[in-house]
Amino acid sequence: VVRKLLECGIEVGSILHKGQTPLSVAASCGNAPVMKLLLSQSGIDVNARDADGQTPLLIAVEMGHEEAVRLLLSHTGVHVNATKHRSSRTPLIVAAAIGHDKVVRLLLDHPDINVNPRTGYGSTPLNCAVTYRHEAVARMLVMDERVDVN
Repeated sequence: VVRKLLECGIEVGSILHKGQTPLSVAASCGNAPVMKLLLSQSGIDVNARDADGQTPLLIAVEMGHEEAVRLLLSHTGVHVNATKHRSSRTPLIVAAAIGHDKVVRLLLDHPDINVNPRTGYGSTPLNCAVTYRHEAVARMLVMDERVDVN
């Protein structure tokens, strides 16, 4: 269906319900085949924000969709440290707070990741992992020499 819509000239950056784009909807569902198709289109804005200020990467991270996160991280121009407007939470902070250890690993492996971002309240990914008792994530962060443990 998506392929047919693209063939008919639908705009890949079309704004849908609540400011979502087709890519952000696919990211929220973890629909990797549709995401691959959309990401292959010229003019795709991989960092388009919805009405809540979330990018497709933030959405995929929050939902724990590993393949969606992997696809977005592999796209040139993705803002891996983009913050959610109101909370200043980055994808790494979100993944650490929720305890998505495989997603945290994907993010840590990205060359542009900021491993020590802070929320508006001063919390880091490590603080979040410890606070919410996500031991595997906390251990992963402590073992990463780039992470400031102080």
